[in-house]
Amino acid sequence: MKFLRSLELEWKLIFIASVIFLAFYFPVQSLFHNRLYQTIMSSSDPVLEDHLRDRIDQTEGVDRTEAVELLERQLQWKASAPLVLREQKKQFQHVSLTLLITLLGAAFLSFSRLTRPLRVLASAVEKIGHGQSVDIAMRSGGSMGVLETKVNELQHELADLRKREQLAGMERAWRDIAKVMAHEIKNPLTPMRLSVDRIDEKIALESELSAEEMKRFTERMNRQLDTLEQLVNRFRSFSREPEAHCESFDPVQLIRETAEDMGSVIATSITGSGSVYADRSLLRQVVLNVFKNSVHATATTMTVSVSEKNHLVRIVLRDNGKGVVADKLPLLFLPYVTFSEGGSGIGLSVVKNLVEAMGGSVRAESVEGDGFAIEVVFKSGESA
Repeated sequence: MKFLRSLELEWKLIFIASVIFLAFYFPVQSLFHNRLYQTIMSSSDPVLEDHLRDRIDQTEGVDRTEAVELLERQLQWKASAPLVLREQKKQFQHVSLTLLITLLGAAFLSFSRLTRPLRVLASAVEKIGHGQSVDIAMRSGGSMGVLETKVNELQHELADLRKREQLAGMERAWRDIAKVMAHEIKNPLTPMRLSVDRIDEKIALESELSAEEMKRFTERMNRQLDTLEQLVNRFRSFSREPEAHCESFDPVQLIRETAEDMGSVIATSITGSGSVYADRSLLRQVVLNVFKNSVHATATTMTVSVSEKNHLVRIVLRDNGKGVVADKLPLLFLPYVTFSEGGSGIGLSVVKNLVEAMGGSVRAESVEGDGFAIEVVFKSGESA
């Protein structure tokens, strides 16, 4: 049946017609053979043969000669009957084969002509499906003509739908860009807000700000302002992937600065060291996104470990948040997928994009109710 379904319509019809022909051919041939055999055999009368033999024995002269001639003709016909039967059978087969070939040829030509508009229409539909414009000739009548008209109308409707979808896609893309930029701009604003709140708290308590504290707050805000400026510059060239200017450096100090910026909402401990080959600015965004993700997951502590082995540097950031069930881990780095209430689903997708732009890799580990960890791996600065 699978073979029959794969055939073109005209070959299916010819195959079915051949099966029907053969189904009738063998019973008809057997019936013809039996009838012919009975007819031939009925022409040879054994009683007549015995009568002629008796006449030959009992008569003489002309009567005996006539009886001998009649008996010889009777025996000759009896002997040639199988040959006649076989020859008639061959003739029947030849006529049947010729008739079959003629009918199948005529059927093929007829079916090909009848199905040609369907093949042309199927080819046109396939091209339309691939986005090509096709000129459908309205030559057929009846149901086929109606079908050609409908396909032509659907082609124009599909072209209009594609144009509208393209515009809608561009609109969605701009909305997505706006969401990403809003998320990325919001990240540096959080440490700045914490610094301003700290200054307000000092003012409210009428406490003096020491020069060292003021310097620390201003440096913190300047770092975030630099990050904002870099985000704006990247937004102007958003069509390009993040451009990484990698260098060798120890990431511990960079992580410590981000931890200090977020110190009022999450406590951080850092262990280990290593020389990483990455972009300072992009890595700062990666770490800040991970911290923000942990805060959204109600984490209060963060443990960061840096290790170097086999020319690779591993940075693991582990929090004590609510975590994620294991079967949801593959979805974490997809844009707009979030399992935190109020989350945007952008942070970790940005982390993945930035890490890969620096030639690194990232993966997540989580046990629901027992914390969450992000591991990023870069080339060692010494091996770069």
